[in-house]
Amino acid sequence: MVGITSIKDKWTNMFFIVAYFVHVIIIFYDKKNRQQSRNVIGMTIWLIPIMTLLYNGMARLTHIGAETEDLFLALIYYGTSLLFIVIGNYLPKIKQNNTIGIRIVLTLQDEENWNATHSFSGRIWGTSGILCMLCTLHLIKTVSKEACIKAK
Repeated sequence: MVGITSIKDKWTNMFFIVAYFVHVIIIFYDKKNRQQSRNVIGMTIWLIPIMTLLYNGMARLTHIGAETEDLFLALIYYGTSLLFIVIGNYLPKIKQNNTIGIRIVLTLQDEENWNATHSFSGRIWGTSGILCMLCTLHLIKTVSKEACIKAK
């Protein structure tokens, strides 16, 4: 997880490590999370390490002189859209708790409201992830056309 970026980015790596451990401690501190699905807990635990690797990989490519700035933006958009789809898939599966999910007073007081809110928001997140992915495909198509024009 650490060590593939330059020396300048050591503080960024330290931030991700500290954020990861704080994240895991918060998740396991809530006793209601012990009843959660293993898939939901696994997704929340792996979220920060995967984002760290993506950031470090992109930072490393930038440090070695990659010039395709638009391609990096497309990768960020595509990764974000995949993240939205994954979160949208898991939102309806989350059981009522105090740390993971949409935690407002109305959802925390009533389990039926919790389930309805997470079911609806899961569809919204999944749909927005698909829309972001379609927009990203358009961006990649535009970038590849510009690269072909510049190559001529």
